[in-house]
Amino acid sequence: MSDFSKSIHTIYNNPFILTPVLVTFYKNYVGLKNDILLAYLIFPIVLEQEHIQKIKRINSKTPLSRFTKDKDFISGFYDRVETYRSVTNLCLQYAIDSKYILVDKNMSVKVITEDVFFVDPLLKDAIELSNKLYKVFRKINVINIYQAFGIKKL
Repeated sequence: MSDFSKSIHTIYNNPFILTPVLVTFYKNYVGLKNDILLAYLIFPIVLEQEHIQKIKRINSKTPLSRFTKDKDFISGFYDRVETYRSVTNLCLQYAIDSKYILVDKNMSVKVITEDVFFVDPLLKDAIELSNKLYKVFRKINVINIYQAFGIKKL
């Protein structure tokens, strides 16, 4: 990757700016064991501009298959997970260090404070989707979610 593209990637994938997206998801999500692993799926779902309009109307009856059966959405999903993996790690670490979240011994995430910091206006759609995405994941085991997306390892 050239220096220019690395710089652009760093600007757009800044953990200080993207952390509110993760915290917003976990704010409403009632945790299950190992739910920290869901963090790695949030960015590939909510930050892809070309898919936002398709998934904008998430509600409590939206099945996971709405994502996994859409060939346009699922193609390249694992690559997107890999792309956002390091940024997700940085966002999780920043959220823990800033005492926004707590990770317990079951690897379950709890939001400590809802006083969410600065939110970039460009992330309005991502924050909104993240706020709704818990409705799709809430009753499904984390391992089953990963299997549905075809992800075998991180």
